[in-house]
Amino acid sequence: MSWVSIVSTVVVSILTALALALALDPTRPKRRGANGQMLNLPPTVPWTFILPRMGNVRALMVEIGKRYGNLVSIHFPFRGSILFPLGNNASVWFHRSLKDMHAVTEGWVPKFPEELGGQEWIKLTTRSLSQEFYRSIQTSLQGLLRERITKWAAKCAEGENFDVFKEGHDVVLDVNTMVMFGDDWDEADLATYKEAFVMTDPATWISNPVHLIFPFLSRSTRDKWGKVLIETSMRHASKHIQHGLNPNASPLDFYLSEVPESLSIATHLAWSLEMASFVTTGSAASWLFYHLADDPALQDRVRAELMSAVPKGEDLSLEHLSKMHFIDSLIREVIRTHLFGLGMRVAPEDLKYEDMDIPKDSTIMYAHFSTHHNEENFADPFVFKPDRFLDESGEYQGLELTRSCTLLAFGAGRHPCIGMRLAVNELKTLCWELLIKYDIKLLNKAVLPPPGLGFDTPSNSVRFVVSRRE
Repeated sequence: MSWVSIVSTVVVSILTALALALALDPTRPKRRGANGQMLNLPPTVPWTFILPRMGNVRALMVEIGKRYGNLVSIHFPFRGSILFPLGNNASVWFHRSLKDMHAVTEGWVPKFPEELGGQEWIKLTTRSLSQEFYRSIQTSLQGLLRERITKWAAKCAEGENFDVFKEGHDVVLDVNTMVMFGDDWDEADLATYKEAFVMTDPATWISNPVHLIFPFLSRSTRDKWGKVLIETSMRHASKHIQHGLNPNASPLDFYLSEVPESLSIATHLAWSLEMASFVTTGSAASWLFYHLADDPALQDRVRAELMSAVPKGEDLSLEHLSKMHFIDSLIREVIRTHLFGLGMRVAPEDLKYEDMDIPKDSTIMYAHFSTHHNEENFADPFVFKPDRFLDESGEYQGLELTRSCTLLAFGAGRHPCIGMRLAVNELKTLCWELLIKYDIKLLNKAVLPPPGLGFDTPSNSVRFVVSRRE
């Protein structure tokens, strides 16, 4: 079959699928409950409403919420239902299951055995990220960041510059790989692991419209890189077992000590945790770089808090990090403004939301963007305000907003982001290593495409330079 025939077949298939979606155009699906009663399900948004507005997906989401209500169903090409909380509608947020967490990468991800699914994964991971763990990695974390920033400064002194968003994600991938798997990688294995990791990152495929409609087209590529990722990470994990485990050194060591009968499962748990944090923390680091580089006054304010929190002559510690309230606010404002996550929940049983029935196992995704840019929740929601989450005394006050499901920087409810503290500690340590000895300067502004479904990502290369402070 020629390439022309293949392309023609794909185009015809896409057009046919869209035509079917438009022709069906349901307004409310029908379904019976377990005892035979007709369920009153959330409305399905018709594609005649969605398609003409696809150029600006975020504006579309807000409009859907206003027109159809807080809970709607979108069946094609998106899967599941989406929650649009335009106020403090928290009643269906407090349920979570991770049984479908790898749906995007099915085909190469090894399945959890029953005893390690869902809540058990959460419990194991929460225990691995202990106070002792955070203390044990702090020195290595600082050393890795210091090495990367020193290289930036040396290259910039020779006339080079760097892409804000590439470096933000790269440094977080380096940090997270060290944190999850330990810092004793074989150099060749580390390079192979990171390449395979990026190629199997769900965000690589979620952002691909062809994959969303015809996921089988990308499966062979994902299978190939998935096998490389598994083989490389398991080879590294085997070395840990041979050299002796330290459960406080990394989640990998903790998992291996807790699940000694299954090397593959323990390894999978470790890079599942890294996969979950890579895109979010990488995007947060990139936008943090951007705002610091774009605003010398903001750099000075962050630098002043760093120096105030860490007395002269002392090494940076967890206790010092906890005193950085302005940086806490800055990080949350970066996330509120730019990041748009896919926080999902699965109903553990049949639920009632307002006058609607939510069947057991329904997937619900809360809407960061419409919540974070609602004037009822935040004054001037489209304005970046680094001190937005400080009270009059300068104390960080974001926890109350998180409890009310107004600030969703790290989720909400009984199961917020497991790695929240890890991400915040990484970003604060990054500020320390960067700003105490260096200045960062932006060379050009970001050009953003029309807002879409995902994180803010500039359509141009945004460059920065780092220079040693005098």
